[in-house]
Amino acid sequence: MVDIMDTIEPGAESAVDRPLPPRLEVTPGVASYDTPAQFDALPSKLSVHDLDFFYGKEQALFANDLEIKEHRVTAIIGPSGCGKSTHLRCYNRIYELYRDQKAMGEIAFDGANILAPGTDLLSLRRRIGMIFQKPSPFPMTVFDNIAYGLRMHFKLSKSELSERVEDALKRGALWEEVKNKLNEPGLALSGGQQQRLCIARAIAAEPELILMDEPCSAIDPVGTAKIEELLQELKSSYTIVLVTHNMQQAARVSDYTAFFFEGRIIEFGATTQIFEKPVQRQTEEYITGRFG
Repeated sequence: MVDIMDTIEPGAESAVDRPLPPRLEVTPGVASYDTPAQFDALPSKLSVHDLDFFYGKEQALFANDLEIKEHRVTAIIGPSGCGKSTHLRCYNRIYELYRDQKAMGEIAFDGANILAPGTDLLSLRRRIGMIFQKPSPFPMTVFDNIAYGLRMHFKLSKSELSERVEDALKRGALWEEVKNKLNEPGLALSGGQQQRLCIARAIAAEPELILMDEPCSAIDPVGTAKIEELLQELKSSYTIVLVTHNMQQAARVSDYTAFFFEGRIIEFGATTQIFEKPVQRQTEEYITGRFG
């Protein structure tokens, strides 16, 4: 897909130079798709309904509704501080590691509301893996980084453990680079390799959904390209939600895109539609650099 941002020459007359359409009065969170019937036919892995979020008494998310489809990459874009990462961290309830944070509404994961009391958080966080903005290998060997979660969640023989570690590193597109460094510190790897190590570590625990919170923002373009290529391979086995401030990246790797602003989902649809024919004025202003 051609990125619209790459097609604009300085001073050239282009689609983004035309007058913006009148602002449409619609309820934030209402989605628009190129092919609604096809979207509806896809199975949903996770469904967000009327999600509100609070930092103490300050509300950060307002009535978020979003459908995450199986074996697709869904990108979440928007300006800094708009609620992208806050929304993502509701999916595995990692916000509960901090005080005075609360989510209200419903997040149905395979039909069960994960915000309900009594949810097994250890099981939830195994089924929903997470990759953070900064690569975060454990201070242990490459092998033990991958084996850590396997030892926590499964009872495996030594040979089974080795096989699973190798398999995870292969699926994380890292095996050929580290197969002779398994007993060396994970922190000795390059930034891009460390991030792929973290992806492999998440994959090893057999998740069903992988959350990525700006996974390429702290690594170089070569590492970014490898991770973007990896995403296309992983979506055949996993469902992926990607928070990114890089609109070109969202356009390259995602199937669906949600645009957030001030804690609300302003527009959601097929990535081609969002980038080429956005419905909302705010969405068009943002992707064409006129936002603010």
